[in-house]
Amino acid sequence: MPRHGLRVGISRQSNPDVYGNPGRFIPHTVFAPLAALPGVQLISLQKGVGPEQLPSCGFADRIQDLGGRFDAGPDAVLDPAAVMASLDLVITSDTAIAHLAGALGRPVWVGLWCYPDWRWLMAQEDTPWYPGMRLSWQGREGDWDDVAQRMTTGLIRQALICRPAQSSFATSPRFGGGGVILEHRQRGKSL
Repeated sequence: MPRHGLRVGISRQSNPDVYGNPGRFIPHTVFAPLAALPGVQLISLQKGVGPEQLPSCGFADRIQDLGGRFDAGPDAVLDPAAVMASLDLVITSDTAIAHLAGALGRPVWVGLWCYPDWRWLMAQEDTPWYPGMRLSWQGREGDWDDVAQRMTTGLIRQALICRPAQSSFATSPRFGGGGVILEHRQRGKSL
């Protein structure tokens, strides 16, 4: 994948045939403010149900689609794992992508329905299962606007901390590190 700006992988829904929960589906509109940020490159990690909806969103030209062969075949999980290794951040709903990114130690932000699965505990921004994961909860059922605002604000903050040439969200204090912040402080820069 060509490198320009911060690379953010997105996945907006799980398989509705397996999980009928409406909280595992994030509308495209949640990603619109992220797509509008200068220097942010969105890469779709969506497979199965969902990729066919991409052309109808108003910012499809700002999302890199990895094609129909992405995540296909007997070793399907290897494709998203390999792509995640080159991303600065993954943003997703409660999907297998969230767990894969977490298990790989990749920085991941998960948008959660106000009544999520038990494993996310309740009203926390972090999880004991995956240290690099940040949780963003709906305030009211079906209201993704607050989630979108928090994610956009967080991404702006991270973009200010992590320059694309050295970008690694995992080194920000939010994700358990501090290397980039420490490096800025040592250079006499304040954040």
